[in-house]
Amino acid sequence: GWRSVVLDTIAPPLAAKGIDGFFFDNLDVVDLRENRPDIHAGLVALVQELRAKYPSMIFVANNGFTVINELLPSIDALTKEDVFSTYDFDTNTYKDQEVAVTNEIVARLSQLKQQGLPILTIDFQINAAKVQEYRQRTIDFGFSPYVSSIALNTIVAPPLVNQSATPSEAAPTISPNQGTPSPATSSSNRALPTSLVVTAGNVLAAAVLLLSIFGAVCLIRDKKRQ
Repeated sequence: GWRSVVLDTIAPPLAAKGIDGFFFDNLDVVDLRENRPDIHAGLVALVQELRAKYPSMIFVANNGFTVINELLPSIDALTKEDVFSTYDFDTNTYKDQEVAVTNEIVARLSQLKQQGLPILTIDFQINAAKVQEYRQRTIDFGFSPYVSSIALNTIVAPPLVNQSATPSEAAPTISPNQGTPSPATSSSNRALPTSLVVTAGNVLAAAVLLLSIFGAVCLIRDKKRQ
């Protein structure tokens, strides 16, 4: 089946390149097929099987609140899109996310963060003032922001440094395949690559060419070599 194709044909050559891990894009596709519990179960099984096969890799999920609880033992971080902004494809305009939607998303992300899961966010905006606003609000909640154009290839404003954050807060740390990610204070944790936060959009765009199953795209970045 399709899981075997991913596990035995697609994933191995990517792992052989020495990548740090897989990025699973658009896990919320299961919400589009609520009448197909087999798709939900299959998606969860795929991530779990990849984790069993690659226990030391970093796994980052994107969206997918519906399946996140089942995936917590298998993933090391979560990315959520459209937290403070959204994009209207009909009018090609950037807009603030609805307040109620933002509040609901932030509440859920905060719960997951309290469980030790590093949280990354992706918002879409090209207005410099809005970009800085979204970045600061994200940092204030303790998440790691990425704000760019809808094409995920342009950062309008420079990265905003949280002056009040400790190094561990500024760069979330994760422990691959250690169950629920450990707190940042653990000396055995592996730091989430800074380049993942800065270039998450580029990784998302590039990874689509490498692995797409139910919209799930796996690839974080090439391993940094000495």
